[in-house]
Amino acid sequence: MVMGGAFAEASAPARLRSFRKFDSDWTDGTTRVSPDFCEQDDGTQLTLTVLYASKEAGDGAATSGMTGGMEHDYARLDEILSGLR
Repeated sequence: MVMGGAFAEASAPARLRSFRKFDSDWTDGTTRVSPDFCEQDDGTQLTLTVLYASKEAGDGAATSGMTGGMEHDYARLDEILSGLR
């Protein structure tokens, strides 16, 4: 899968908004991605919001199985980052 896009907002250290478009456009248009970083006593909480161009595209993403992959990737990132403290 190939995607491209542009950053819409960069407000360090808390916010980074972007627009993404995939080469095989199963999303019906541009996808808006908004990660927000919030400091916690024991680290940083990441809240990732993804807004698809249509309800159908969002429903398709939710049932694609990608959430399992994302959970795996973020758990691995937690492992790597915890080793840097």
